Amino acid sequence: MFLNSVVLILQEILEAALLISILLVLSRQLQLSARWFATGMILGGIGAFILSFNLATISEWLDYAGQEILIATIMLAVLGLLTLIGLYSTLPPSSSRHALPYLMSICVALALSREGAEIVIYLGGILNHQASIQPTFTGAGIGAGIGLSAGVLLYFGLLSLPVGWIFCTCIVLLALIGGTMASQATLLLTQVDWITYSPVLWDSSIWLPEDSIPGHLLYALIGYEATPSLFQAIAYGLGFLLVSISVVQIRVTNSMHTTHQTLLGYATRGVGILFCLTNPMMALADGNAVDKIYHPYVDALEQELEWRAIYQDDQPDQPDHRQLYRFSYGRAFGDRWFGELYLTGDKADNDSFSLAAYEVEAKWQLTEQGEYWADWGILFELEKQAKENIWEFSTGILAEKEWGRWSGTANIIISQEWGSDIEDEIESSAGLQTRYRLSRWIEPALELYVNEQTVALGPALMGNIQTGVRRSLHWEAGLLFGMNDKSANNTLRVLIEYEF
Repeated sequence: MFLNSVVLILQEILEAALLISILLVLSRQLQLSARWFATGMILGGIGAFILSFNLATISEWLDYAGQEILIATIMLAVLGLLTLIGLYSTLPPSSSRHALPYLMSICVALALSREGAEIVIYLGGILNHQASIQPTFTGAGIGAGIGLSAGVLLYFGLLSLPVGWIFCTCIVLLALIGGTMASQATLLLTQVDWITYSPVLWDSSIWLPEDSIPGHLLYALIGYEATPSLFQAIAYGLGFLLVSISVVQIRVTNSMHTTHQTLLGYATRGVGILFCLTNPMMALADGNAVDKIYHPYVDALEQELEWRAIYQDDQPDQPDHRQLYRFSYGRAFGDRWFGELYLTGDKADNDSFSLAAYEVEAKWQLTEQGEYWADWGILFELEKQAKENIWEFSTGILAEKEWGRWSGTANIIISQEWGSDIEDEIESSAGLQTRYRLSRWIEPALELYVNEQTVALGPALMGNIQTGVRRSLHWEAGLLFGMNDKSANNTLRVLIEYEF
């Protein structure tokens, strides 16, 4: 009991202590009053007691998933506040700096409410066992002392850095905490089946167990977990980028107008990405996820004809040797919007080719290419099955980043299905691509597609053949290999676009 109380209290105190220490150092660097700290502590203490006394009732909400969803919501709120703290800390003192004490106070209050409620519940339960009171509270005191000591050491350690390093170090540490919040929120929503389980990326428990003292310290500081899932890793990366990259962008922005555009743009896009990952009613899409990777760019005045084909071998719960074909016409509407009309046909063994669906698609280019750290767009799709009363509306984030000859692209899509011939449901899928521009005619790439049934990874080739002034032929071919038992063993995708 003594050791358990040391470990439990240490873990809860350590997370809050490190966050508060970083915010105190940042506040001192920005020459802010420390009154926000006292306000946050008082509100956090009140929140901890309120939450602990009502947690049993909250747990019964939403089909007994209330506690996990509430904690995940608090974590995502802390992530949002850390992002705003980073953004506002780069503004001149005369502009929006006055908002920082309020943001820091609310952030501390939420963090203490979450951590403190668990401590109150744990210690309150021990009061009914007289023999355990002394060892438990002794262990709790030791654990709290270790956690507070770590916070004090971090505080003075940051202040001992060269002046020019303190601000950037604080932002990096806040970004790590932001990644932890996003990752742990994803884990909680996965545990209550609001997000579908994804593959475990690795298991490092043999070398560094989570329940060890170094494991607890790394968890509090960088969100260490011995067996993270794919979605947790993606959420962690997005949380880290949401806090850190927007700050880097604003620091190189001179005008106040551009600064506010950057703040609003990154906050909106970051929330959109995290929404796609953590939307509470999300379940990953059925069937094969392999299609094509969309890029967030629109070429003004462009028109195109597209033919797309997908061939896959046997896959559980899908027709054998399924073939899917798409034919489309698209055109740009200005320099930001691109619309496309699709006819989709399919064929499988012992079946003839037939028309399967109609689709209208629109792509919105949010940012100019190279304007920000990454280029952003949004995709909208409306599809109607040809033979059944089934409708589907999809929307998602398109992101692309270039590094010299390399580029990375991410598509995160969420879909709503409805109609008399299907049970209403929300689905999602993700596609990732890394591409190397070897030449205009050929570009090798590596692609990953993920949904509930499919995890497919494999190489692809693509290129462009110029056929005239503003006329070109774009081609793509990829061979994806199934990475789990539910995926097709092999999927071949081919795309040809005539752009004019």
